[in-house]
Amino acid sequence: MLGKIAAQVVSDGVTTAKNVLLVAVLIVLVSSISYAAVFLGKPKTTTKPTTSINVACVGDSITEWSGYTADLQALLGKDYSVGHFGVAESAVSNSWFQTYVNQPAIKAGKDFQPTITVHML
Repeated sequence: MLGKIAAQVVSDGVTTAKNVLLVAVLIVLVSSISYAAVFLGKPKTTTKPTTSINVACVGDSITEWSGYTADLQALLGKDYSVGHFGVAESAVSNSWFQTYVNQPAIKAGKDFQPTITVHML
């Protein structure tokens, strides 16, 4: 009988410790949320960019002839500007007869100052 009472006292102590820990965690959580609400204030609304986001499409004949750049422009909308810098028969390889890096389109693509570049070589 004495063993049952001792076991009950120990388990009651563990339960009490768990409850105290739970209350402490809740206090910290509520304090953190309150701090964030008071000091960070109302979230600012986002504004649309004043300039468009430039997307440069560079590549070979697929880029030059397929028309996917016009489709991409239509999908992205007016906040984006899609540049078309395809060169048919070009390749990445330096052993190819017409490497892309030696074409005027690469300078035009750099001058376009793209935020995003789509490569299809």
